Amino acid sequence: MDRTLASEAGDPRSIRGGGTNKNMFIAKTDKTSKGDPLHFSVGAIIKQDNKFLLIDRETAPFGHAGPAGHVEENESPEEALRHQVKEETGLNIKSARLILEEEIAVNECKFGVLNHYWCVYECEAEGDVKLDISEAKSIGWYTAEEMQELEIEPIWQMWFKKTKII
Repeated sequence: MDRTLASEAGDPRSIRGGGTNKNMFIAKTDKTSKGDPLHFSVGAIIKQDNKFLLIDRETAPFGHAGPAGHVEENESPEEALRHQVKEETGLNIKSARLILEEEIAVNECKFGVLNHYWCVYECEAEGDVKLDISEAKSIGWYTAEEMQELEIEPIWQMWFKKTKII
């Protein structure tokens, strides 16, 4: 698939949206090889003292997950990672290493798009964790054993299994 974004090619294909009390944004959008809409997204796996930081999402897709979100227009995945982690957790990324990159066809977002091209990073972060009630019902640090008892968002369950966290 050609990874040139529609917007970079001068094509206005993009979606507008935003969570509760959030500014409007334009998400990077492309098309799959079958012509279906494709969003670009990032996710962070943050581990500290043998525990992983998870939020219990306030909006779809529901369940516990790592900090994540759409890549905005004219934003790199790394920039999106930094702003999503800050927005959802209050933490600042110190370092990030790309550990998973793949297109997922069964990951419906709050805008109704099923296809997402994901970049998932293992991150080291600093600062004080803060709950953003427009993004999450709760935020906390969980051991791998404790994660087994949580309702994990399906895409994150897949990644935690691929990375042998659970």
